Amino acid sequence: MFYSPAPSNASTTAFAPAFPARGYSRSKPRLVRQRDSTVTAYAKDVRQFLETYGGTIPCTAEELIAYIRLLARRVVPATVVRRVMAIQDAHVQRGLALPTDDPRIREALRLLASNLPPLNLGADIKGASVTAPRRDSRTRSAAPITRALLTRMIDAMGTGTRSLDRRDKAIFLLGFVGGLKRGAICSLNIEDLTFTPDAMLARIRATGGGEVGDAGRTIAIPVTRGPLCAPTAVLLWISLNAMEGCQGPLFPRFTRSGEPVLTERLDSAYVSKLIKARLRDAGVEDVTAYSGESLRLGHALESHGRRRS
Repeated sequence: MFYSPAPSNASTTAFAPAFPARGYSRSKPRLVRQRDSTVTAYAKDVRQFLETYGGTIPCTAEELIAYIRLLARRVVPATVVRRVMAIQDAHVQRGLALPTDDPRIREALRLLASNLPPLNLGADIKGASVTAPRRDSRTRSAAPITRALLTRMIDAMGTGTRSLDRRDKAIFLLGFVGGLKRGAICSLNIEDLTFTPDAMLARIRATGGGEVGDAGRTIAIPVTRGPLCAPTAVLLWISLNAMEGCQGPLFPRFTRSGEPVLTERLDSAYVSKLIKARLRDAGVEDVTAYSGESLRLGHALESHGRRRS
């Protein structure tokens, strides 16, 4: 089947994304108006898929997966997501079955929307030889912090009863267990949290570098009651500083003398320094490959491993 121009009135609407929020119903697609810039960008992306890559509309899920893997080696994740959305929109406008309904593609889009590589589509992406390098060198070069390494970092804190230790532990576990960016973690306020017997509910605030799909919504982090239980670590931190029922930054900065300044928020840029300092304490000599993204990368790797097992 050959690609044909979309109906003239179809270019003003778009289908809901392929990585919907919880509670989204696929039986009732939500159509929204597109900006002129979006219509132009989508048309260019579809044309590139057809003419440069040699794709077709309609395309199969396998064909789209191959295209995503190729794009992931050449352009930044946000561009991959936009091009896939353009292909999806071309199918919607013609009433065709959506290749993006494939669970593998939906999972890949969730990873890409969080500025992570689509790990579920193949491990060869990271080591692939490419002619056009990825522009986000920070994400590309960051080494993941695994569960074992995170345990070493926490064990190196000793008793972990110092105020600074409890703050850092809570930050690290939110990044690893919750898969949150450092900006989202540092933007949390005490009043953004709700605790239940089974989970901690956290309202993620919109930040300049916040996660696509996370900012402005509430996520649930389960209570595991184990050594890497993020809700328990956060509760201990709040209790230590008698912040129950208070408002303001959840994670403040500390003075050089080791005292928390509860009214002043920790700068998210400082999280990378915290990670590297704790890695050195845990006996890791070369910490240059680790950054604020390392916790989220560890979360992504562990989540992918659980799905495969």
